[in-house]
Amino acid sequence: MTYLETPEVVLYFEDHLAKGEAPGDPLVLLHGWACDSSDWAALIGRFTPRHRVVTVDLRGYGRSSTGVDGYSPAVLARDVVRVLDALALGPAVVAGHSAGAEVAATIAVTYPEHVRALVTVDPAYGFGAEAEDRLRDVSRSLSGADPVQVAVDYFKAFDDNPSTPRELARLHRASAQRARPDVLREMFDEFAFGADSFHFLPGTGEFLRRRQAPLLAIYRNETRGVVGEQFAERADDQVLTYSGAGHWLHQEQPERFTADVERWLDGLDPDHTPTTGAQS
Repeated sequence: MTYLETPEVVLYFEDHLAKGEAPGDPLVLLHGWACDSSDWAALIGRFTPRHRVVTVDLRGYGRSSTGVDGYSPAVLARDVVRVLDALALGPAVVAGHSAGAEVAATIAVTYPEHVRALVTVDPAYGFGAEAEDRLRDVSRSLSGADPVQVAVDYFKAFDDNPSTPRELARLHRASAQRARPDVLREMFDEFAFGADSFHFLPGTGEFLRRRQAPLLAIYRNETRGVVGEQFAERADDQVLTYSGAGHWLHQEQPERFTADVERWLDGLDPDHTPTTGAQS
């Protein structure tokens, strides 16, 4: 078990070295809201033959401590970059699931020198105005007596899918039950409605347009995939749809997911070098 003590929080992370003789770029895997880095446990061994793999418990989740300066995408991105700096990790492939995709994208935009490529897994952004009322209802519910139960019910709705194994659904609910109520409330509100949120259109596209890194985006259905297509602006960007998959598609189809990521990375320009500084 490895911890990094920063001025604001103590962050838990795991660093898995590559097993192959000719490793590829390091790979950073980020979990979403009401989850922790165990979301990626089954994928680590699939990637370490070629990649050094780093997973992080975002502040307030798993074994990381809570913080007093909030849970916005910018704050969580800064935390992850501190871990990468502590490891002296060069430009990495940064992958995030759901809200973790928002953290990953924020790293790509704000700290481009750290990101070789960006992978987003059913990202929690790109919503239209019609979704705002629904998400405000969730926010109000999280301010009630039992925010943990709200998160559990939220995950139940996500897992109401024929392709999602019941064991995975049980693990997702268990993850939500371990979450801290104050963190659930604050992170949900800051990601959806905070000052640096890019949860909704057209803000999502405006934000992602600032990235330098190529993007692989994988969605669970065609409706979300069509939205994702509008963010694929570079020649090496790619959007994939796993039709009929659940929200945790990387857990449901790990072999396919790993193969798609590796195939896409193999096709990228090896000479692409990210530059320093946030893009405007």
